[in-house]
Amino acid sequence: MFSRVGNYENVNGDNVAVIQELQTDLLTKVRKEQERLNAIIENKKLQLQRNNNIIQDPNRDQYDRSMAQENLNRLTPELNQLEK
Repeated sequence: MFSRVGNYENVNGDNVAVIQELQTDLLTKVRKEQERLNAIIENKKLQLQRNNNIIQDPNRDQYDRSMAQENLNRLTPELNQLEK
């Protein structure tokens, strides 16, 4: 929620509300949070792909494939939650 904290006069003599700077700060924080979440989502997608590759690789042993499946079981719901 925003509140008016005051007005000032710009170089043209117009009254300008200080609230605009508060909104800019908030929008900057929101943008940075979106960038952070997008980076997390991309990282999870890469982890999913790596684990899928391990599962599909016939040269990997059963332990590697089992661990990759466990990772997929954990990562898939995490990714789904983040992408909502």
